Amino acid sequence: MRFVDMAHRDIWQKPLLHLEETRAERRPTTWLELFFDLFIVVAVSQLSSQLSSDITWGGVGVFVVQFLAVFWFWVGITFYQERFESEGLENRFFLFFLMACVAGMSVFAQHGLTDYYVGFFVSYLAGRVFVFVMWVRAAWHNPGPVRPMVARFAVGFLVSTSVHLLSLSAEGSTRVTLFTSGLLIEVLLPLSWLGINSKLPPVSKSKHPERFGLFTLVVLGETVVAVVSGLRGARMITYQEALTAALALPLCFGMWWVYYDFIGRRPFKAISGVLYGWVYAHYVLFLCVVATGAGVLNLIKDSGGMPQIGAHWLTTGAMAGFFLITAILEKTLEATPDEPTDPLWSPLLKALAAPVAVGIGFWQDSARGLMGWLGVLLAVQMAYGAWRWFTQELNPPAEDTGTGISG
Repeated sequence: MRFVDMAHRDIWQKPLLHLEETRAERRPTTWLELFFDLFIVVAVSQLSSQLSSDITWGGVGVFVVQFLAVFWFWVGITFYQERFESEGLENRFFLFFLMACVAGMSVFAQHGLTDYYVGFFVSYLAGRVFVFVMWVRAAWHNPGPVRPMVARFAVGFLVSTSVHLLSLSAEGSTRVTLFTSGLLIEVLLPLSWLGINSKLPPVSKSKHPERFGLFTLVVLGETVVAVVSGLRGARMITYQEALTAALALPLCFGMWWVYYDFIGRRPFKAISGVLYGWVYAHYVLFLCVVATGAGVLNLIKDSGGMPQIGAHWLTTGAMAGFFLITAILEKTLEATPDEPTDPLWSPLLKALAAPVAVGIGFWQDSARGLMGWLGVLLAVQMAYGAWRWFTQELNPPAEDTGTGISG
């Protein structure tokens, strides 16, 4: 009897570069990545709650920094998965540890960078160190451009971690400044390897935009939660609160419409620098969407009288930022010959909406007036997109050539 060796999948796999984009193959988002994003949902929810309860310059500043930390944590893992994701058990174990780190950040996120800073910082640093180790492991198994890129990563990460550690012995504004400085070093570090990155296989134009599109759903969900929370906090819902909430929901729907009609359905340009700009712009987009939700929550609570000036301008400024950043994002996207939106007028329409949103903030004193007119601005973008899409001339179906066999 002759025995034949059977091949099996490796339980513990090497992190090898993905080459699907070079073969024009589509890569879907995995269930494990979707599960990981659920942990990010919790962290974003805690930060949104913190901002809702402290709409001051200091509160907004801390929110911006902490949200950047959560976002960049997610970006580091997302890019690693984009480049080196495997089907081995090690990938599940690695992501489980990172999920635990995100859970730790979520526990302490709502307290800002004050008494519970150590818990938030240790959770963040543990995850970032582990992500760095994953990249070092990838460089070990992938000679070529990956190694010099990770070498620069190592130098920058050592500097940023040193600055971060100094923040443990500081307090107040000094602590925030040190943590922010270390974070900015990490965030800007990828710009140092733009030339190296261009030598690597291209980033997937199917999976990568899908991952960011799913994150967009996460932050848009927070605006819906804000509307519900604003009503839930009332002992008895008045008609003013109900009407304010009714005007807030179109803001959520409108932001979804604008993003997925103009941004989410198109890939980024195949240029390394543009890719990083696309990523950084998404941070600002997510920031504006979550801030809008926090502002709306407070506007609903105060709808019986004059709204808080902080909530008023947080909502106005966040919506203005949303319009401006979507205009910038449109310029980073590829346009096929049959793209219905105009490459000049479409982003210009959004850019012009930003100062108009600020003007509405000066003009409208009431929460309902503010959200109603901001909804009109969104409706203009929605109407433009629908008009261009449904009036576009499509190529007629190919006519029958008559080559078939007739009876």
